[in-house]
Amino acid sequence: AGAAVLGSCGSYRELLPAELERMPSATIVALRIPDAPHLFPGFATVLALPSARDLAGHLAEMPAHQPVVVVCPDGDCSSRVATRLANNGRTVYHLAGGLRDWNHHRRPACGHCR
Repeated sequence: AGAAVLGSCGSYRELLPAELERMPSATIVALRIPDAPHLFPGFATVLALPSARDLAGHLAEMPAHQPVVVVCPDGDCSSRVATRLANNGRTVYHLAGGLRDWNHHRRPACGHCR
């Protein structure tokens, strides 16, 4: 399990791809990942936002009782959005390694990689 990260008022937890697979009720907030609904099948809600600036306009689409997992292509920029959501009282997770690690985790192992 990942470590808790403390923001100015709230905190979020780093999440590994294997942990995310066990959270189908989570709301995925994907930053700069336009095809996120296809990359995160089976999750309750998947919001693909062009940038962090679009977050405020989509807060109502995030059910308050569901955990939120923030994802970006490489895992760097989504931590700021995770802090903002945590400061607003949400249960928030940040996908460590972003889409890069998610894709690597979900890719079936090939004979050359063993």
